[in-house]
Amino acid sequence: RDVKRWMGQLNVTKTYGRGRPKKSERKKIAATRTLAWQTKAHALNLLRQAFVRAIDDEIVDDAFANPCIGLKFKRPPTTETPTNFFFRPEIERLQQKAPLNFRPLIEFAIATGLRQGEMRALRDVDVHAEGIDVPYITVRYGMPPKKPTKSGHVREIPLLPMALRALREWYE
Repeated sequence: RDVKRWMGQLNVTKTYGRGRPKKSERKKIAATRTLAWQTKAHALNLLRQAFVRAIDDEIVDDAFANPCIGLKFKRPPTTETPTNFFFRPEIERLQQKAPLNFRPLIEFAIATGLRQGEMRALRDVDVHAEGIDVPYITVRYGMPPKKPTKSGHVREIPLLPMALRALREWYE
């Protein structure tokens, strides 16, 4: 019962952001936001597993019921469905509005899905466009100088016609 009340308070209690200020400074700093849904869900899962382990290891009596079982946080409502790609009219508007010298870069980014750091880290040896059936690029690094990609894996991206055209324009 107390755990349920405490979990309910997490939905409305304001936090200080990163870290916790010293006791003397807490009155000066206003707590401004509630914990994110995912942070609360992770905390609940951690507590749930800690109680399971404590019961299994006989630290807590078997008769003790895990107070975290059955508790859930409501996921906040979303206002729209997120999209992770551009639609044709958006691409055409971008192409029209972009300065001429940036168009190849923008088109290459759209056609390959590369992040800014991955594009900046590309080298000539990573581009395989001549004399092969399916041209591609090898993405090795995420941001110069030689930091790994976000996934940490080297990957090969096929070059669609739009990407090939943008690449050729860039080299001209």
